[in-house]
Amino acid sequence: MTDTEKLFCEINKLKEYPPEWKMKKVCGEIKGFSFFPGGKGTFFNSYESSDKSEKISDKDYMILGNDWSTLKNYIIDIDPNRLEPDKNIHTDKTGINIMELLKQADIKPEKCFFTNAILGVRTKAGSTDKPPAFEKGNEEFLSYCREFFKFQLSIQRPKAIFVLGKYPAKFLAPLNKKLNVWKNFPNFKTIDDKGKQIIKNVQILPDLSVNFVLLMHPSCRKYNLDKREYKGKTGNNAQIKMIKEVMKK
Repeated sequence: MTDTEKLFCEINKLKEYPPEWKMKKVCGEIKGFSFFPGGKGTFFNSYESSDKSEKISDKDYMILGNDWSTLKNYIIDIDPNRLEPDKNIHTDKTGINIMELLKQADIKPEKCFFTNAILGVRTKAGSTDKPPAFEKGNEEFLSYCREFFKFQLSIQRPKAIFVLGKYPAKFLAPLNKKLNVWKNFPNFKTIDDKGKQIIKNVQILPDLSVNFVLLMHPSCRKYNLDKREYKGKTGNNAQIKMIKEVMKK
């Protein structure tokens, strides 16, 4: 069984999500490149990459987003015609911006596993609304997703995790007291002022400690990116410096 097959097998242990979770289970139906669990989470695209691997255990970095987006967008992306050679599959803001960020940081996307903290697609909420997983009374769903996150880590064992935005950061906070500073923060300036953009050697599993870096979500980075600061750098240069720092052993 391949690495990705193990992940999908684990997801399929739960047939459907309870209605109160306000999310629909998805399990890799999207072909080509797509964040897990909508797709395989590896940079597999026959028009852009030689990576046709089913492995995540050979990926150095985890790119951790929020959730996959909405059911409406998911239905669009499962259309096999989207893989025609003359179509750009990275037309969404997240895809375009994360690829550009990795390029600027000299990281090949083939070395990354692209996944989400919250499993599934939103059945009602819009893509820019507050994630249903963080609504009051949905701790059961969050606990389920956190346990799955640890399962992913046990297979991939990444060197570093790039956290895309405040909700994935909030998701991570209960997993280790070092991350508690990310539980609730009004803006990224608060984190930058505290010098908590990067948190190293965080033990999530008994035999695994990981470095984390908190980045702005790629879909909205152009609106507030200029406010980021790190070790004398500002804006995009600050985020690139953060990434370079967290890549160090």
